[in-house]
Amino acid sequence: MRKIIIPAALVAALALAMLAAGCGNGGSGQVEAHGEAAAAHTDEHPGEHPGATAEADEHAGHDHGDAEGEASDLDQPVDALFAASCEHDVKTFACDECRYEVGVARAPVSLFEGGLLHKTQPAREPVRVPLTLTGEVRFDERRVAHLAPAAAGIVRRVPVSVGDHVRRGDTLVEIESGEAGAAAAELREARSLLDLAEERHERSRQLREQGIAAEKDLRLAAQELESARIRLESASAQVARLGVATDTAGGVLRLRAPADGTVLSLHAVGGEPARTDEVMVTVGDIVTVWVWADLYERDLSRLAAGPLPAEVGVRAWPGQTFAGTVDFVSPSIDEATRTVKLRVSVPNPDGRLLAGMFAAVQVFLPGDQEALVLPRLAVLEDEGRSFVFVHHHDDFYVRRPVTVGRSWGDRLEITGGLRGDETIVADGAFLLKSDVLRSKMGAGCAD
Repeated sequence: MRKIIIPAALVAALALAMLAAGCGNGGSGQVEAHGEAAAAHTDEHPGEHPGATAEADEHAGHDHGDAEGEASDLDQPVDALFAASCEHDVKTFACDECRYEVGVARAPVSLFEGGLLHKTQPAREPVRVPLTLTGEVRFDERRVAHLAPAAAGIVRRVPVSVGDHVRRGDTLVEIESGEAGAAAAELREARSLLDLAEERHERSRQLREQGIAAEKDLRLAAQELESARIRLESASAQVARLGVATDTAGGVLRLRAPADGTVLSLHAVGGEPARTDEVMVTVGDIVTVWVWADLYERDLSRLAAGPLPAEVGVRAWPGQTFAGTVDFVSPSIDEATRTVKLRVSVPNPDGRLLAGMFAAVQVFLPGDQEALVLPRLAVLEDEGRSFVFVHHHDDFYVRRPVTVGRSWGDRLEITGGLRGDETIVADGAFLLKSDVLRSKMGAGCAD
């Protein structure tokens, strides 16, 4: 009896990516030849397989087989995986339908050149020692604007709501104001006086040319014209400062968005007073937030120069942490608490961190020990086991088990499974995982 075969392109994200990139050239016409070449490579260069002998010894006693009693590819040495053949009479790793059975994924160079995948190598770095602090989430002040009216008045209209996306120049609040009305009236009067002064100056110039008017009359007219221009400039500046709407007859102030963003807070209701000392609207974005923490004076000497990795946790998202970077330490100490303000910049693309949240902050300080580390994105999990994709040869990457130790920022300590000179898939490794684990969705060779 034969199992139903589901095409890999329908169930694997990586297969789709390869097809889109024009890399799906592993068809049946090329598999056998490619498989033979790869098999030759395997026979000729047995020492190039990462950790083959060590892995065989390390995993000899493991029993992580599937429901049929077969050993997981994570428990088999690399040589055995690349020597296996499938029912299509080719090496399993070279078969587009079967390579997942030996934990192998194919990633052409074009996927790396296009930025879909990225490579890395394990590196030895100082182990980071966590320093626990308390803090509060606040807006990144470089990305927000707090708007208050430049003159007192009464709220007339509020055309936006909290959460609305606005464009630069959009009206957020309209306010009726006596001061604004006076400024608008002054502007209209200044324009009228300028028109009159221009007419007088032109008439005096013509009369002077005809010898009818005296020179002093022309100079007086020129002086009046200059005064009218200065008055208009002053009135225009006052109107602009207040934000007076010049397209209405009354004195209306308009609070406008200074840049594209989102309405983050709004304290304006039609009919209520508007005061110059009260922020009515906050506009900006929270794709990045600041977490301000209190650092005790005794710990100040432990901070190293340059940015430090940090993690932030909040009660709203228990069990989750948000990676950030310490980018500023206050140059002064609070005399009452004897603490220093420390700022952590945290990416917040999904907006889960809100201004005002209390936070637990861990700043990772350089320790005296070193460890072999990898980026978090390089280490994946399957049924409770950690693994990475290691380059074997050509376009082929095989998943290998690793033991994970401590973590800090975007780094994970690797305590077992790697020598340190391997080439590992980092960003995008989850795509290879999707391809390899399609076996659980029913794809693969016939029995």
